[in-house]
Amino acid sequence: MRIETLLRLCLGISVLCVVGGATALVAGLARTESASPLRFDPDPFVLPAGTKVGDAFDIQVDVVNQGDEPARIVGVREFCAQVCFYRRGLPVTIPAGELGQVSLNVYAGRPGTVSEQVEFFTDRPTQPILTLRVAGKVREAAPDEDPVQPFKP
Repeated sequence: MRIETLLRLCLGISVLCVVGGATALVAGLARTESASPLRFDPDPFVLPAGTKVGDAFDIQVDVVNQGDEPARIVGVREFCAQVCFYRRGLPVTIPAGELGQVSLNVYAGRPGTVSEQVEFFTDRPTQPILTLRVAGKVREAAPDEDPVQPFKP
């Protein structure tokens, strides 16, 4: 009788471990999916071909909201390195399960290969920062080209 009781106890503990492990796995997967429902498309964003020093232009980048609630992009960390990025038209609300767009003013400041990141601020506690990677090349302006006036935000 003692062996039967011991076997039942071991079986019960095993079942609890399997059920608990499966529950933890499902909860972890659900948390991962809800942690980052926003993403940029394309990622990275590639600067237009032929971008040269002194060029100033606007870009629009698609944001996909894979979540089940609307999300707001409320701001952007403006910065100026090789390429300068300035906010335009924020905040933006992206409906649940839909596509939205964010706009930026861009100024190409220095020649060379571009590999930068622009940080956007969201209203999502699980994803307060959404990062846009930017790639491409900025070429030196040829002497015979009309110079473009620097962009002023």
